[in-house]
Parts: sequence; C-alpha cells; structure tokens
Amino acid sequence: MAMTEYICRGCRHDFPWFGSDGPDPHCPRCGSGDLVLNPWLLLTPDSEGLTDEDHFQAVLAL
Repeated sequence: MAMTEYICRGCRHDFPWFGSDGPDPHCPRCGSGDLVLNPWLLLTPDSEGLTDEDHFQAVLAL
C-alpha cells in the first residue's frame, strides 16, 4: 500500500495519505485539496518514487 505524506497549505496540518484512502488527497482537518508533499521525507523509505524536483518544489511551496 502506497503512503505519501502531505502538508496542507490552508491549515498547515501534516498527515499521511494511503493509496486506499482514495485517489484525490485532501486534508482530513479542513478538507482542503491545496497540499504539498512533505519535504522532510527525503532519504526515508517513504520517499521512494519522489524525485529531487518533487522535494525541491515541496520546500519552495512552504
């Protein structure tokens, strides 16, 4: 099961999103879909499949 961690731009809540949660991630706290990938996952098992550009864009978005 794929897991990605996001940070909500609206309320700053960070949360994991599992593939079984559905195709469109949204913040469980405020319902927003304005999310960025959590850049702190760099070099962890959860970062598998994320590119350097993904991490760079996530850091810029914060």
